[in-house]
Amino acid sequence: MKRLVSLSLSRARRRKISKDAQIVKTCKVHGELDVTQVNMVCKACVCLRAKEWDKKNPERVKETDRKWYQNNIEKVRAKGRSHLKKLREKNPDKLKTRLKRTREWHRNSVNNLNDYYVKQKIIRRGKNGKLRCSDIPASLVDFKREVLKLKRAIKEQSK
Repeated sequence: MKRLVSLSLSRARRRKISKDAQIVKTCKVHGELDVTQVNMVCKACVCLRAKEWDKKNPERVKETDRKWYQNNIEKVRAKGRSHLKKLREKNPDKLKTRLKRTREWHRNSVNNLNDYYVKQKIIRRGKNGKLRCSDIPASLVDFKREVLKLKRAIKEQSK
């Protein structure tokens, strides 16, 4: 077991203590023991400072998150797969109900020509693939919805 040594010891005394000893530091703010930090703050203080920095610099946080995601896409996908696997093992009923709700929502959006469904049809029709749902104006969605209704009506009459 490692021994904890107070910071009040002189350097000479600390050198004489065995190599397995650690120096105990106390946080200036919370007074908690923290062996790992060099700047005399505990983990809670470090977390608070990080959160404050995140609030002050949201663009940089977004940018670093996006870069990390792009560089570690396989990790993200593996984590998603493992999460789904755990969900299947622990709650198979929950997964079935979620799947059922998703299918019903999709079926309703197709039958009712939901905005999201119509926008997806427009995006899939485009060739560049860089179009987003937010880029499509409402007037174009309404026009495409009318076209789809006409196509459906023609298809029903031809039967």
